[in-house]
Amino acid sequence: MANDVVRAFAVEIAPHDHTLCHHHEHEYLMYVAGEARIVSAPREGEPAIHTYPDGDCELSPPGLVHIVENLRDVPFRNLLIELMPEASRLRPGSEPKASSGTVKIDRRFCKEPVSVFYLEMERDAQAEIQGPVIVASPYGSAVELAARQENRVLKRFNDLVWIDASVRAIVRNNARAEASVVLIAVGQE
Repeated sequence: MANDVVRAFAVEIAPHDHTLCHHHEHEYLMYVAGEARIVSAPREGEPAIHTYPDGDCELSPPGLVHIVENLRDVPFRNLLIELMPEASRLRPGSEPKASSGTVKIDRRFCKEPVSVFYLEMERDAQAEIQGPVIVASPYGSAVELAARQENRVLKRFNDLVWIDASVRAIVRNNARAEASVVLIAVGQE
């Protein structure tokens, strides 16, 4: 997914596999979906082993050129959000809030210009969100997103949706079980 503000990727590296050498031209946020243990081998410098708990977030400066290797027996999954120059010009929307049912909202990360919210939603619960924000379902929960007369179901790891600045949307859990949603809000005061 790409626009003037962000380029967003749902990245999955197979067990004991690695990426090709790549360059992070812009500042970027990484949200780790599931526990992870990787090696980051920069073109210049020494390789480093990183261990991440589920839901960990990391904001990194631009310029890194590296290879990433997954050291675990399960896929390494993460959401990678590159912040384009326009991101610093946006004002953040309001924080997400429950509008019906039980919604637990956990702010997992906050460092301008991004904040990451993790929502646990009981069956039939819904939350109101406001852009600019990326809505993701990296754990495979089926949730409905209603924004500007468009309804969309997010249920796959790589389902990423951009909500423009000042647009209000509703996220609903219509599944029979609890669902989780990750929101990556962009903008600074």
